[in-house]
This record gives sequence, C-alpha cells and structure tokens, in this order.
Amino acid sequence: MKVTSEHYKPEEMFKILREWSGLTQEEFGNLIGKNGRSWAKGIERGINRFYFSDIYDIAKKLNITITFEKK
Repeated sequence: MKVTSEHYKPEEMFKILREWSGLTQEEFGNLIGKNGRSWAKGIERGINRFYFSDIYDIAKKLNITITFEKK
C-alpha cells in the first residue's frame, strides 16, 4: 500500500503506520522507546513533538520504506 504524505497531517501518518503494524498505541510507543500509550496517543492527536528520526526508527522497525520524490 502506498500513502502520499501530502494528503495527511503528520499525526495522521503516525496513526497509519501504527495501524499497518497492528500494534496498540502502548505497544507502538514502546516499540520506539517512548512512554507507551501516552506518547503514541499524544502523537496521533498532534500534541507531542516528534523528529524525523522518530519516523525513520518506526519505519525501520516495521520494515516500511520512506520515499522522497521531487515533483
């Protein structure tokens, strides 16, 4: 499945990654070494800040490819 980020807010992208993984919010947060459910819940609501390195770590652990494309 391919998702184009220009159609989603960053927090929506995290939720999509979590849903693809089949993990709960707590499992997803723990996967990347964050404070479990509270972090994941906050990130999906756009409350918690994150870095590209967070996205990279998630993608690597879930075997998901991040692609940049110049238009």
